[in-house]
Amino acid sequence: MVADKRLQYIDAIKGISMIMIVLCHLLAPCIGRVILMHLECIFLACLFFFAGFSYRTGGMHASEKIRIKSAALFRPFLRYALILWLIASVYLAAAGKGSAKAAFMCLRNFFAGGLWNPVLMSIFHLRYYSLDRDYFIMTDLWIFPAMIFACILFYLTADRVLRSFKKALIAAAVFFLVTALFCGFGISLPYNLQTAPYWAAFMLLGAFAGRRRLFERIKKEEKWMPGIVSLGLGITVAMIKQPSADLYRGSFGGNEVLSMLLCIAAALPAIWGLGQLCSLAEESGSGNAGLKWMGQNYLNVFAVYRTAAWLIGLITGISAIYDKSVSSSDIVKSLLISIAVLVLCMAPGTLREINSKRKRRARITAGRRAKGESLPEQERPDDDKIYGIERPLAERRQGKERFVYKDNHKE
Repeated sequence: MVADKRLQYIDAIKGISMIMIVLCHLLAPCIGRVILMHLECIFLACLFFFAGFSYRTGGMHASEKIRIKSAALFRPFLRYALILWLIASVYLAAAGKGSAKAAFMCLRNFFAGGLWNPVLMSIFHLRYYSLDRDYFIMTDLWIFPAMIFACILFYLTADRVLRSFKKALIAAAVFFLVTALFCGFGISLPYNLQTAPYWAAFMLLGAFAGRRRLFERIKKEEKWMPGIVSLGLGITVAMIKQPSADLYRGSFGGNEVLSMLLCIAAALPAIWGLGQLCSLAEESGSGNAGLKWMGQNYLNVFAVYRTAAWLIGLITGISAIYDKSVSSSDIVKSLLISIAVLVLCMAPGTLREINSKRKRRARITAGRRAKGESLPEQERPDDDKIYGIERPLAERRQGKERFVYKDNHKE
């Protein structure tokens, strides 16, 4: 039961992170979006931190874990890439905005790791073909290669260091340092893989926290205030750094190393605070099925939410791409699209929960009928309806045991 509870609040945290990421990228430029862009480093770090949280040492060899996990991540990456590319290509061709050659060149550049990376395209003298605008619905697929390489680094080190706090901390610091060196020297790898060690470090710290059951060991009465303070500290640190939208482009922005350190300083206390608050909320019995479903399926949601927004925009005539200068009506429209996308993302989990409750009530009712137990008042059959006549409402409310037969009307 404890493990189940723990997994539920982890899913809730991932779901909250996905809500913030969706709003951050679908909102038109406004003060709300600027705030979310400052906090983006926290939400992304949460996804990787809690991806490692449930890891337990031992079991299969590291190479086998890497093979299984890489295959599990590469298949949806390939599937989503081809499907989203086909959808965008068909639309561009139907709208007269693209050719078959340009479409296949974009697909080639995408699999060559050229997404968000014109430097890579220029090195190999490949025309860029506007991947970032015509095929913007594919931009979030970077998370699959990043997760694959982060998992490779994680599995190669986890069993060796997680038994010792000192070793785990040193390994995480080394991973952070590797990314700092890449970004500090302006080295840009395919699929922005220079940030993979950064994400692996958060996975390692998450695995250590899960191994020590850090959130469960805190007493209930001690959780609320420390959790609020810790989350507030993380948000405060995040707000003093530059907006981190460049994380999607493999850069921390501005001064790379300093910005990365601020991202770490913001993410760690915020994660600690969210973990405490969400675990306490879970113990109190509160929760949302749709939110938890988003957390369980965050990679799938991450891959398609832009596409959902784009399709809604095509139907409603609202553009999902915004320039720097927008009107107040654009902001309102983008907010409505964001809400619609979130409702669609939460709908499967919510509907599943409703259906599960309905089936549970039906099983309980059937069991009581089979055992001859009395049913709740609202589920009891009306005796007079069974015998073919309706009693006056006043008599039924008085609870009189009065049976009327069709043949002789004798009481």
